Amino acid sequence: MKVTRREFLKWCGISGVAIGVSPALLPKFAEALEQALAGNPPVIWVQGSGCTGCSVSLLNAVSPDIQDILLKIISLKFHPTVMAAQGETAIDYANEVANKYKGKFFLVVEGAIPTGSHGTFCVVGEKGGKEVTIVDWTKDLAKKAAGVLAFGTCAAYGGLPAAKPNPTNAKGVGDFL
Repeated sequence: MKVTRREFLKWCGISGVAIGVSPALLPKFAEALEQALAGNPPVIWVQGSGCTGCSVSLLNAVSPDIQDILLKIISLKFHPTVMAAQGETAIDYANEVANKYKGKFFLVVEGAIPTGSHGTFCVVGEKGGKEVTIVDWTKDLAKKAAGVLAFGTCAAYGGLPAAKPNPTNAKGVGDFL
């Protein structure tokens, strides 16, 4: 009997709730889940200056819907809006993913890149007590990615964050990289 990814995940979720999955089994569950998603390209999604509207639009997509996107098309490894981790833990995880899948993951950038004031207009977290700016992080991740996708008007062209007088010197990803 062949089981689809969707059926597998649905079964795991229902079973876990029904029987109360033991913490001791979580590593096995995670390994099985990773194998189920192994065929989909890993994606790291970062956000610069924007309103998160593109993420909301993706979450509200109908065809394909977000479930199909996440289970059949991509393996979303990092997205600051929809993940629980935050701060240095989140930054560390995204960097681990980038190193593990170097040359194989896709970087999605949502929002403009504010380059003024050495990038301090958009700090995405900390590493070792030092601020990590979207400027530095995007440069680093882009070098390791198989490809970079500017998702939405702000990421592609600068959008409203780049409107005059543009005190943050916001740019689209193409102009930035």
